[in-house]
Amino acid sequence: MIGTPRVALLLVTAAFMVAATALAEDARSASFAEFDARAQAGESLTVVFFGASLTWGANATDQALTSYRAQTKVMLEARYPKARFQCYDAAIGGTPSLLGVFRLERDVLARQPDLVFLDFSANDDNWHGSPLGFASYEALLRRLIGDGGAPVVAVMFPFKWEIGPGLASGTTGHLKGLVRRLEIAAAYGVPTGDAAALVIDRVRKQETTLEQIWDTDGVHPGDAGYRLFAE
Repeated sequence: MIGTPRVALLLVTAAFMVAATALAEDARSASFAEFDARAQAGESLTVVFFGASLTWGANATDQALTSYRAQTKVMLEARYPKARFQCYDAAIGGTPSLLGVFRLERDVLARQPDLVFLDFSANDDNWHGSPLGFASYEALLRRLIGDGGAPVVAVMFPFKWEIGPGLASGTTGHLKGLVRRLEIAAAYGVPTGDAAALVIDRVRKQETTLEQIWDTDGVHPGDAGYRLFAE
């Protein structure tokens, strides 16, 4: 038990303040340019996918082959045919970024990753979010860049029912929690893969439907949906 929300918030704040003074210097090593150069040179690189059930690939035909992380690995291998990628699944279903703060060292940093894909958006609440959730998410970004020295891609994954209101406007502006996490990522110079915005765009263009993406339930997409998440 972590106690009251106030105690939990203080613990999260302490978790990312530890490395605060060294962040500016460490962030320079979190370089996509360096990752690109090493991958083109054919080095062995470690990629960690950190998140919840959408990262694991619930409802995928085969999590090792058709989840978003598996399909992202295929894209990386196509982009860098000389490189050798060791990919790790650091997902625990049904969990938010708050729990991620407490398992970051064991499940991610211990791997000494060269690249991290960070999830948790849907479980942190795309609709609204909370101060504790935002603080936890920022703590993860701060430590990944600082302590981990790894470039990070923040991926924003939606549930089916979160997309409907955006189809009329063509935006994700109704998802206040998602928008806030996009702002946090931007403040740290972290690029984002916004699957919610991409889904809205593809459905509005009639290139797919919500039923084709979420073919089993409204929480976890099927293989076609995970392919879109990987894009």
